[in-house]
Amino acid sequence: MWKTRLGKRGGRLGTLPLFCAAGVCAALLALLFVDFIESWVTSMRMNTVVEQHAGIIPPQSVPPTRPEEFLLMPSPLVCQRAKPYLIVLVTSAPANQRARQAVRDTWGGEVEVRGLRVMTLFMVGVPSDPGLAKLLIEEAREKGDLIQGRFMDTYSNLTLKTLSLLGWARRFCPQAHFMAKVDDDVLFNPSALLHFLNKREACTYWKGRGSC
Repeated sequence: MWKTRLGKRGGRLGTLPLFCAAGVCAALLALLFVDFIESWVTSMRMNTVVEQHAGIIPPQSVPPTRPEEFLLMPSPLVCQRAKPYLIVLVTSAPANQRARQAVRDTWGGEVEVRGLRVMTLFMVGVPSDPGLAKLLIEEAREKGDLIQGRFMDTYSNLTLKTLSLLGWARRFCPQAHFMAKVDDDVLFNPSALLHFLNKREACTYWKGRGSC
């Protein structure tokens, strides 16, 4: 009798791990199913958001290119007359007049390097100080190398400033073979860059073709 009872208890204890394993597997399957459902719902929501904005933000939006999108700019024919091989666009803050003048007095300006034309222009935004805005107008009239976009000149608008200068170059200076973007506190060496470019003149990086 004692052995029979013990045998029955042992059989019950032997089946207990099987029930536990089955329960754990069921719980894991349930968690995986819930995770799959959540991922599917999130994916559907993201697709809906993309579809809603597809008509608002085109996938290949272009930078500003019309003259009225710039408050100040040189003559639209400046590149047709100068025919620069390299155009250097310098991002500058409205208050950095001394830095811009230092660039003009050193490596900047419309010059000829290694027999190739190099033209330097400055890109600024709209200052919050009206007095500074008047000084920019005077500087633009005197120097003729300022481009001013229709956006506030703030740190958060640096991307917009870059897009604006790219848009200006695309619209008004397509004759240039190369373009360099430089900050007004950088000592730039056009001669070294042109030497590098001339060694690789067969490579059209800007069109995405060729390799060296």
